[in-house]
Amino acid sequence: MRGLREQHQAVPRGDGSVTVAYTTEGFIRRAVCRVLGGLYRGRGVCFSCLVGMALERLHTGWRRSEVEGAMEKVFKMPGPLSAVPIGPCARCRRPMPCLLGGQRGESADRPSGAG
Repeated sequence: MRGLREQHQAVPRGDGSVTVAYTTEGFIRRAVCRVLGGLYRGRGVCFSCLVGMALERLHTGWRRSEVEGAMEKVFKMPGPLSAVPIGPCARCRRPMPCLLGGQRGESADRPSGAG
């Protein structure tokens, strides 16, 4: 056992480790997906409401300007979310461009279109 322990200690820390880059857009995208996959599943939510809800869910160190900048990128490239050109926001009811998550009645662990 002694020989194994010494060999293990000889390996420099950090060798073989994976570096993951976390971006503001990534954090915001995940927060938006959680919002649109939960209470607002199947309903569109506008930019300003999503910014407010993301700020509520993230820790207090986030600046509104950071969240708004990342949210603009999410709206430009929604990925698995759907962009609704003009629709009443499910939260504020204003006719604004919205993002839409999974459809109502769809299982949270099953992606859209899965059979």
